[in-house]
Amino acid sequence: MTGSVAGEGIQSVTVSVNGGTAVTATVANGAFSASVTLENGSNTLLATALAAGESASATVHVSYSAAPVPPAPVPPAPAAVIAITAPVEGQRVTGPGSRVMVVTGTVAGQSIRAVTVSVNGGTAVPATVSNGAFSASVTLAGGANTLVATVTSAAAPASATVHLSYPYVALTSFEPAAVVIGQAGFTSRDAARTPAANTLRRVYGNPGFDGTRLFVPDYEDNRVLTFGTVPTASNASATFALGQASGSANLTSTTEGADATVWNGPQTVQAVGTQLFVVDHDNSRVLIVSPAAGAAATVVVRATTTAGTTCEAAGLDLPQSLFVTGTRLIVADSGNNRVLVWNSIPTQGTAPSVVLGQASFTSCNPNRSTAVGAVPGQNTLSYPSDVWSDGTRLYVADTGNNRILVWNDMATLANGKAADVVLGQAGSFTSATAGTGAGAFRHPSFIGSNGNQLFVADSGNSRVLVWNALPVTNVAADLVLGQNDFTHGTANDDDQNGFEDTVPSARTLAEPSGVTVLDNALVVGDHANRRYLIFK
Repeated sequence: MTGSVAGEGIQSVTVSVNGGTAVTATVANGAFSASVTLENGSNTLLATALAAGESASATVHVSYSAAPVPPAPVPPAPAAVIAITAPVEGQRVTGPGSRVMVVTGTVAGQSIRAVTVSVNGGTAVPATVSNGAFSASVTLAGGANTLVATVTSAAAPASATVHLSYPYVALTSFEPAAVVIGQAGFTSRDAARTPAANTLRRVYGNPGFDGTRLFVPDYEDNRVLTFGTVPTASNASATFALGQASGSANLTSTTEGADATVWNGPQTVQAVGTQLFVVDHDNSRVLIVSPAAGAAATVVVRATTTAGTTCEAAGLDLPQSLFVTGTRLIVADSGNNRVLVWNSIPTQGTAPSVVLGQASFTSCNPNRSTAVGAVPGQNTLSYPSDVWSDGTRLYVADTGNNRILVWNDMATLANGKAADVVLGQAGSFTSATAGTGAGAFRHPSFIGSNGNQLFVADSGNSRVLVWNALPVTNVAADLVLGQNDFTHGTANDDDQNGFEDTVPSARTLAEPSGVTVLDNALVVGDHANRRYLIFK
């Protein structure tokens, strides 16, 4: 506070606030100043001067508003952290019951409120959280799946993402195929077409797929047609043929042969890495070849030289199909009424590790009997024509017994071991009756799977049966291709009147004999119609 003061004999000047203790001011040359502390709110400042025994005072009124003292800063809550531990990024999910998946992971942070998991942006499922871990059960979509786990807490939300696939082909009964291979259109079954890059004469066996190229067996023309990509339009042309010599005639030649380059009646083809495994049916052998025009096989799996002359461990008699899983080669040795298993990919002449359907490698009779029409058993086979395995279970098309047999544990296979499950025959291992219906077969010839669905070419009923979950018990099929329902079984019967039509259609079949499952499509060998159909 400052001011002026005048008079004779000025002794002192004091300043008080609200009547409190007076503060002595500094006085010089008729001016005074004093430092005082104001109170919050109204203040009365009183300046008093003493001179020659007299006093004089001056008053001012001021108000003071104290700025609030800010609270001590509160540090922000640390950000929550979440991670998915299972499934893992890029996982391919297959197996019975695998569509419903438990997602697990870890979560950390202050005041965790909730963890949720969503699939492909759908409704979030609440997770159970305990001791820094979470789990939630979700249902996967067919095909690509994006799983997002999200945590909410005192801090901002955090999330973790994994991408995985659930192989699945979404089909409906009697749906039409999208593409035809080997014929000019869906209503053609021409056998007189001149052999070319876009013709097929008689198809038999499962095509192969290496992730890019499609390998189609053309049994009667003694070749395997190779398409650079899976055809998206009908009447596509192959880029080269296997089983015929290289050169300008590679895609027009149909020569029969028995050497490494020229083959006789190739059937099922499977791509494994950079190699193809091919059943060279009429030569009773399995070939291993690196695919290129006119390429020569590098391995021949068969010890005998003439089909059907002997019944021995390394011999084959008109094998129909094969499947490779891991290090195992599995062959449907059809003419010997058995399935052979090599636990390691064989070199030329290597004996198999296990025989199924027979008690030993030197017995080869249908249903282990020389009697005509012998009753089947849990450990017998009659002209098995195809095999498929996910590495754990083994499925066998036991064609002569009109059934599919399942062994649940490949690791425990032994010679002559009995099957664990039968599909068809009302669950009986001692019946071989042919029939229609969702749980019956008439000469089931070929089988295929993506690990989540099972597809069976039920040749005698001119249909493909589809299980939308890999069956591990004797359950009925979910849908059918080639027929409108499970009771019809006539070839090329588009109007479903019980009589064969004069021409095929996009949705009819005639003795289907081959099924291969791609990422999002099914390829069916339509034997009597001389074509392959692609369903998407």
